[in-house]
Amino acid sequence: MKNERELDKVLRASLDLGYKIPDIAKGSIQDKRPFDIFGVFDHKPWYVEGKFLKEPSAFNFSHFEDHQDEWLMKFHRELPDAVCVLLIGVVFGRGDIRVFALDIEEAHRRKAEGLSIYKKEFETRPYVRLTKGKVDYHVVLELLGKE
Repeated sequence: MKNERELDKVLRASLDLGYKIPDIAKGSIQDKRPFDIFGVFDHKPWYVEGKFLKEPSAFNFSHFEDHQDEWLMKFHRELPDAVCVLLIGVVFGRGDIRVFALDIEEAHRRKAEGLSIYKKEFETRPYVRLTKGKVDYHVVLELLGKE
C-alpha cells in the first residue's frame, strides 16, 4: 500500500455496502467533500475519513481538516447509532499495515486540543491489521467499544 487512495479503496471494499466520495479536482469551485466514505456494515450506517502514513510517525490533527471534523460530528449528532470514525492506516513494514480507529468524539477532542498521536502511541495503541486486502470492521467496532 502506497497512499491514502489505496487505503480508501480497502476501507470501502471492506464494508457490506460502501461508496467512496470522489475527490474534488484542485482549483475546483465546488465545496470540499465532507469525508471519504459512507456505507453500511452489519446493518449500521458508517461515515469514514481515512488517513495514511507511509511509516510510523506522528499524526498531527491539522491533517484532519476542519470541514471533515464538522461533517462527521454533524452525522454523529443526528444519527447516534451510526459509526462516525477516523481510520488511520500506518505501514509498519512490508505486509504489516495497521489501521487505528478513533471515534469522532476522540478525533474531535484531540483536534480541538491540538493533541497529536505520536509514534510511541501508534506502537502501543490497539489496531486492526489489514488481512488479505480487507479491514475487519467487527474488530474496529471492538476497538471503539461499540460491539
